[in-house]
Amino acid sequence: MVQPADESSDVSRLVEAAPAGDRAAFGRLYERYGRMVHGILLSRVPPGEVADLVQDVFLLAMRRLHSLREPAAFGGWLMAIARNRANDFHRRSPNLEELDEHLRKALAGATDGSLLAKNLVLHYGDSGTKTVADLRGKLGGK
Repeated sequence: MVQPADESSDVSRLVEAAPAGDRAAFGRLYERYGRMVHGILLSRVPPGEVADLVQDVFLLAMRRLHSLREPAAFGGWLMAIARNRANDFHRRSPNLEELDEHLRKALAGATDGSLLAKNLVLHYGDSGTKTVADLRGKLGGK
């Protein structure tokens, strides 16, 4: 993203001020780049997840701002964080269609929650037990 010299130097000043505790500077960076981050995430994750992920991106950026070598490159750096956060979202999200089919099979033989949890752990490891109640209810289980 090529920026005019004045805009680039303004961004550089804000990026340099933010790690020193200037919250207003980081707020201006958010105002300037928030819509861009929102757009990147909106094209990559479900709409209901975007607002939280925008916040995550800016929190990550704030924590890692000291690692940015060239302050004028903030926009591109922030875009990379947004793309990576969207990728992380998809890596951490179970494929619910596949999970639903396994749950139907598990529910067919399950008479109590412990058997269902055991079946899910066999299929999905420890992460399978985190959503047992939600998914069981969704599929009509008791």
